[in-house]
Amino acid sequence: MNTKNKKILVSFFFLLVFFLSANIIFSQKVNANNFQYTPMESIPGSGNSSSFPDYIKAIYKFGIWTVGIAAMLMISIGGFMYLTSAGNTSKTGQAKEIITDAIIGVILALVSWLLLYTINPDLVKNSSKVTTNTSMTP
Repeated sequence: MNTKNKKILVSFFFLLVFFLSANIIFSQKVNANNFQYTPMESIPGSGNSSSFPDYIKAIYKFGIWTVGIAAMLMISIGGFMYLTSAGNTSKTGQAKEIITDAIIGVILALVSWLLLYTINPDLVKNSSKVTTNTSMTP
């Protein structure tokens, strides 16, 4: 197995572990009477998150946006390098590799979203539900 395939496999494994751990965090039911989370810093584009699951979802959403913007930038750079390669096969190959890597990154991000959506569609929705347990008796 060459190093490029190893890098792809390691990054896919990292994303899988990250998003499965996010599933554990999202699936926890929070007793709103006993727990109040106030974040010290807001995630860009999310406003103020009033609960911990909202904060984690904002981090996930910010990560997906970051991957999309970085992929768009890298595809543009690869396209520019391809256009300016002037027939040089090594530069053309390098530009194609940059474009391919950017597309693989977007596919990994979309697969992670699909995996979370398959596990539980509520994990990728913007609204989160904090349950209150009022049936507890002392």
